Amino acid sequence: MHRVSLLLRAAASSSSLPSLASSLTASVSAWQIRRPSTRYVSVTVKRYSTAETREQSTTALILSAETVANLSAFEVRSGILFSSHEKLLAAVTHKSYKPLKPASSFSSTSNNVIDDTTETVQKHVSLGQRLLAFHVTQFLLLSYPRLPAHALDSLLLAYTGDRALAHLGRNIGVELIMRWKQSSHGETASLTDPKLPGQAVVIARVIQSLVGALYLEKGASAVAFFIKTHILSRSVDVAAHLQLSKNPKATLRAVLKEFNRELPVSRLLNETGRLSTNPVFIVGVYSGIDQIGQGYGSSMAMAETRACKNALEKHFVQHIKDIDEEKLLVADEEALSFLTSLSTVASANVENTDDRESDTKQQKNA
Repeated sequence: MHRVSLLLRAAASSSSLPSLASSLTASVSAWQIRRPSTRYVSVTVKRYSTAETREQSTTALILSAETVANLSAFEVRSGILFSSHEKLLAAVTHKSYKPLKPASSFSSTSNNVIDDTTETVQKHVSLGQRLLAFHVTQFLLLSYPRLPAHALDSLLLAYTGDRALAHLGRNIGVELIMRWKQSSHGETASLTDPKLPGQAVVIARVIQSLVGALYLEKGASAVAFFIKTHILSRSVDVAAHLQLSKNPKATLRAVLKEFNRELPVSRLLNETGRLSTNPVFIVGVYSGIDQIGQGYGSSMAMAETRACKNALEKHFVQHIKDIDEEKLLVADEEALSFLTSLSTVASANVENTDDRESDTKQQKNA
């Protein structure tokens, strides 16, 4: 810069180069004027690009590479395909999960976003509970039309209870992708199974939420296929839920009377070691000429009781194998629409249920 000034002075003092000196002076002045603005524009661009990069990196942290890999693996194991990973992640979010607020958004709008997320999760849970109950009850009524009411309720709990859903969730890897926060206020207690750990209850709620979100995303056929594949495929001992320990002979008489059949008669079919310390008796129960049950025991009374239980199990657990698959895979649209309309009202019931669970937990701790 100093050399340029000397050259300009020399050119100005010379009589032969006045025009050249004037043009050089004007060029340097213009360059000095434009230089600060150019530097300012450069700094502004750098700041903007840095802020944009930070915003993009913050968005990318929500779905990191590990999260995307876990979600993809879950889709393969479960057979559930949502339109985006964001929707799947929202479906496996528990109501206890509260996303962190950005540092620049401590306003009322952020609270509204969190409230909307909680309300959506509760809607998915309430809808999923009713869809599970609907499909499993439909399957049981079609497969075992003679089941009594108490056995139907017990089997429904065995298929869709918190313990059963938690076991299913661990099998398909829900605990690897679900979002939740452990709480000490009894929010994860279970009324149906108080001894169940809190994390298992959260897994069960996430499965219910997943079913509800799947119905809203893919429709009734996708939900029916998921329930048939992962829930109804389990092996459950139906006879164990009949509760026939109380006076099975009287129950058998009532059942035969209802169907206008002859009352039961017990007959000794075989015996061995009557005078020994380990006798065995085999008794058959007949209705007319038809043998409807058979049992064994160390006494005549024990063998007769087991024979009556055997007859009742054959009657109630009569499995209808030829079921129309369309009744299971494509459910009644009117019934499912009714369930969907109930989900909004049921979300409030879920809140009341969780409050009762919390009160029960606190009373036990006290």
